[in-house]
Amino acid sequence: MTVVINLILLCYLILMVYYWGLVQGLFSGFLHLLVTIAAGTLALALWEPLVLGVLIHRMPEYAWGVGLLAPFILFLIGLRVALDRLVRANVHFSSVVNGIVGGIFGLCAGILTAGLVIIGLGFLPLGDDIMGYTQLSVNEQGKVQRAASGQLWVAVDDHAAGFFGMLSGGAFYSGHPMPLYRGDLAQQAALFHLRGAYDPYTSVTAEPGTVSVSAVHTQPLNTLPGNIPDSLQTVLKGGSEPAGRMLVYIDTRWEDVEAARGTFIDHALNVIPPQVRLIAWRNVGGVDTATTYAPIAASVKESIDTQRTFIPFSNSTDFVRIAAPPGDIGFVFSIPLEDTPRVLLVRRLPLALEEQGKSAAVDPAKLSELLGRPPGTKALVTQGVDPSTLPPTGNGTVKPPQTGNGPDLGPLADRIELGSKLPRPISANVKGTLVTDGQEIVRGSEEVKQIAGMQMSAATRIEQFQVPGHLACIRLKIEKNEAQSLFGPAISSAQMLQPIWLDDNRGERNYPIGFVWLKTGDAQTISLDRNSTIRRAQDLPIRDMKDGDELYLYFMVPRGIKITAYNLGNTTKQAIDLDIPKQ
Repeated sequence: MTVVINLILLCYLILMVYYWGLVQGLFSGFLHLLVTIAAGTLALALWEPLVLGVLIHRMPEYAWGVGLLAPFILFLIGLRVALDRLVRANVHFSSVVNGIVGGIFGLCAGILTAGLVIIGLGFLPLGDDIMGYTQLSVNEQGKVQRAASGQLWVAVDDHAAGFFGMLSGGAFYSGHPMPLYRGDLAQQAALFHLRGAYDPYTSVTAEPGTVSVSAVHTQPLNTLPGNIPDSLQTVLKGGSEPAGRMLVYIDTRWEDVEAARGTFIDHALNVIPPQVRLIAWRNVGGVDTATTYAPIAASVKESIDTQRTFIPFSNSTDFVRIAAPPGDIGFVFSIPLEDTPRVLLVRRLPLALEEQGKSAAVDPAKLSELLGRPPGTKALVTQGVDPSTLPPTGNGTVKPPQTGNGPDLGPLADRIELGSKLPRPISANVKGTLVTDGQEIVRGSEEVKQIAGMQMSAATRIEQFQVPGHLACIRLKIEKNEAQSLFGPAISSAQMLQPIWLDDNRGERNYPIGFVWLKTGDAQTISLDRNSTIRRAQDLPIRDMKDGDELYLYFMVPRGIKITAYNLGNTTKQAIDLDIPKQ
């Protein structure tokens, strides 16, 4: 597949050489190169203000790509048209000069144009590669490295990033050279695509205000406090000579998962190592240079935890997971003593460390506390908890409703319990389009009819929804006659637009992600989609229920919380008492 993009790129560069060298000539080729440089410079200058000020709140996943490509293309076209109108005559040179020098100008313009386009495409969530092109890969030790295959024959993205980075510190210097705040732009675009190696569903962007730096600590590696366990000391020093290097600990605060746009598939916040980079500056001869560093570990504290958990990034499966945001994540780096930490890039969002007003002084006891527990417990964060170790069910109490602005509608929730079991098991032979994993349903929507006389063996029996280990599933039953009295023909359609949710002790709303409509006879409609939530009553089959039917709603919630109430908009509120075990 890489051959295709390389052939397209090669044909484009040859066309640029031919057109500006043999057709248009030296002077026109020179003007086009100036237009390309000006368009790229203006696009990069407006890139961050446009993204963080406008686009990221409207199209977060596409903001960085669109924010670079759209201005560049518009400036390129606009400046080209304006220059054609201003400069109507050409300057004539010999055919040899036009062909050689004009061709060189065309080639340079082509490399810059193609490079910025590929960088812009790299910032779009288009998959793990761009037509097979993958600049970087993650090895088994979790290190990001140059991909062994899938490279460009002409590294136009590297050339474009290097050229515009040089201009930002030279002819177009504005006081903030791009490499000092953004690092290698081509590498940043390549890092954008590495989430598939860890978690393909994790978000690739962070909106301003959803993550902030709360503290910065530094400590020479050869003088680490003695109260740090030996297992952590080994990870922090990395088996290398600690002399001349220091530990940098940057503590960050992450807000709730919806604001932070974390993982959409299970409502948790997943942050993978390629999404975090530290840019450190070093002054040599009065000139600042920048180096980008990857984190070697992290320390996590969820809102429901009292102690942090240490997570070394030692392989391609280690990443940070917060099941119940908000929470705190401390990122650990190892850098030379001569470097100064200046910028933390988190999902492309730059956080200037010198503007945080945080002290770099280290309290040895505090550092040990911030690093947290040794690596033996990291699986609780990175991979969740084994559901087989948890009690399968637990009953909660449901109290009569408290009415809000509407009439007394009666008790909607009849029974609530902890568990993901179906009200009636089904056979894998009649599951239809439901996606299953063993005896568990992963996702899908289907009406399942059990065939009379069909026997279910242990191998074909499906009896519950699949639940990520760090979450718990709640099943809420609504009685048929009460549901019908609430949502019958006499009730206005406005009632059907009311949202449904469970309150918890954090003050968060938990919406259902699935339901089972158990019908009289041998049929039941099963629906589960962890990527979205059911927000309105009319999205449930309540109007179609008949005598004898039952309706069950399923919620997936973080562990360690307490469910306190069931709500139907501002009309009905039922107090609930259901504790969700943490482990």
